[in-house]
Amino acid sequence: MVIVKYHLIISSIIGVTTSHISANPFIINSPYGKSSTKYLELKSPLVVEQFIHGYECKVPIFVLDNLSVCDPIGISINGNQNLDKMIITQDLSYHYSYDNYALSECFSNSVIEEIKEYAGKVFEFLGMENYGRIDCRVTPNGEFYFNDYATMPYFTHHSEMFYLFGSHHLSQGKLFNVIFNSALITKYHYNV
Repeated sequence: MVIVKYHLIISSIIGVTTSHISANPFIINSPYGKSSTKYLELKSPLVVEQFIHGYECKVPIFVLDNLSVCDPIGISINGNQNLDKMIITQDLSYHYSYDNYALSECFSNSVIEEIKEYAGKVFEFLGMENYGRIDCRVTPNGEFYFNDYATMPYFTHHSEMFYLFGSHHLSQGKLFNVIFNSALITKYHYNV
């Protein structure tokens, strides 16, 4: 099974529906048999990636005095933490039809710490600054696969950033304070 994504420059969720998951996206009669036509229409790269059955999580990361990798935040759809074959579609995202939870509710501390360790390495490898988010899918047995990143994650009431700060009883103002301080530290670090 694979998933095909469009609009990678804007947001990888734009246009994504459940029909984007296919056993073979190159069969002419499948929704992606016409991928080359869609590519030409959008003038945007396509990404075909292996679809991972299981959990989806987002790992917020801040650059303060050092790299601060937060605990992974899981995404649930209709109360299901194990998404199995489900994905966050553009429609679910638009209507805020999903919830956040602490991924540690489903996995051992060793899995959580390993996800954090490697998410931090991905963040650094990509040269991300200030703050960001690394996303991954996690199989039920704890294997994880990074599949997306955000250099400027959303700050909406349903976002993982608000969930993160709310779960620690911190205000939205504190969230913005951390981001601004992160930007100042980065500016100082690079002597811009």
